[in-house]
This record gives sequence, C-alpha cells and structure tokens, in this order.
Amino acid sequence: RLSDQTSHWNSILEDIQNSDALLLYSEPGEIQKGALAEFGIAFALGKKLFYVGPLEDSLTAVEHEKVVRYPSLEELLRVECGVSG
Repeated sequence: RLSDQTSHWNSILEDIQNSDALLLYSEPGEIQKGALAEFGIAFALGKKLFYVGPLEDSLTAVEHEKVVRYPSLEELLRVECGVSG
C-alpha cells in the first residue's frame, strides 16, 4: 500500500483524463480491485473502453455496448492496431 493514496489516485485520475481509451485486462480467476475503479472513471468520462478477459466473474459493465471486448491481447492488437504476430 502506498503511503499517499490521495496523490496516487489524483495521478491516476489525471492519466485517465488525458487518455483516449482504457484497456481492462483480466486473467481467468484474477481479482481486480483498483483496475475496476479506473474502469469506472474512464466509463464516466466517456473514454473508449476495451476489455480482454473472461466474462465469468467479471465486472458486469464490460458487457455494456460501449465496451469493445476481445478474447485475447493478440486479437485486440491485430484489429485495433494492425499488429500481426
């Protein structure tokens, strides 16, 4: 845990405000904490949202029509960035 959570979260908020999009990545069985808050901030600010991970046990908001879901990072990079590999 960081000693100064206010500065930490102010920095995160600024980063999200200055971003074009947010990617939430989750492995099966992984528990998300701060990433869910970041996702919520980006969602509220109208940022473009991407989700890579399982739907089971995930945040229900990843099923919102504004969220672009991909089965893998490789697929996201291929479709969104034209990266093949």
